[in-house]
Amino acid sequence: MKKKTTVREFQIAIDAVVRTSEILDTAPSFGETEIIEIVDETLQIESGSLDPTKAYDALFNVDFEGEAYQLGAQREPLIEYVHEKIDDLSSDPHIEKKEVARIISGIIQEYERRAGQSRASTAGNVLETGLQHIFNQFDIPATGDPAHFGDLEIDNMVEGPEGSIGFSCKRTLRERFRQSLSREAEIGVDEVWFVSLLMADVSKEKLQDISNDGSRIYVPRDSFVWNRYKNNDSLSYTLRPADEFISDVIEFTGVSANL
Repeated sequence: MKKKTTVREFQIAIDAVVRTSEILDTAPSFGETEIIEIVDETLQIESGSLDPTKAYDALFNVDFEGEAYQLGAQREPLIEYVHEKIDDLSSDPHIEKKEVARIISGIIQEYERRAGQSRASTAGNVLETGLQHIFNQFDIPATGDPAHFGDLEIDNMVEGPEGSIGFSCKRTLRERFRQSLSREAEIGVDEVWFVSLLMADVSKEKLQDISNDGSRIYVPRDSFVWNRYKNNDSLSYTLRPADEFISDVIEFTGVSANL
């Protein structure tokens, strides 16, 4: 009896791995077309022209809507599979109701773990594409490709007659931001500028680290980070309002742009 139970559990596990892999592999992805559409809709004002002060908002919308899109695309087929699996397991007289719940719970947890990894890996590409399209819309010459420097990744770079900037645009600042500090020469830029979409991990300590390196970070004016530290003289160069991101890029690098 124990051997039969083990074989049955093994078959259930194999089926779950195969089916959930199929769902993840075939789920619609959030691609360049959707990213461009969201960026353009965010930047465009009633007159039809583009508002450079909305660049940060465009990145935030791309990230938020991209995750929501993927979440919905991945969840709907999972719901159908789980519903089917519950019916199948419940009809087996050898499996108790509590065991059905345990199996389904395990399938969902493992699926969400893998799906979350997929969404996290996609998020970086989404922001890179969104940032490049923003630069394209304002005719700001940028490399367009992320560059790797060992353990450091710079999402984009802009070089002009007055200066050069490397950009690190992430959902969260995390600890990896320190990898770029004091490495401008290695990267080949004058400064590294950070764009963090979530403020939860933007602490005064991290702001001071960025300030000590002579770099900048852009945050929304309505964020607690801006409201708390905007009057701190020691952070006046480092902490910058998100609505001035594009104008600052143009001023710092001296590139010709379309505003």
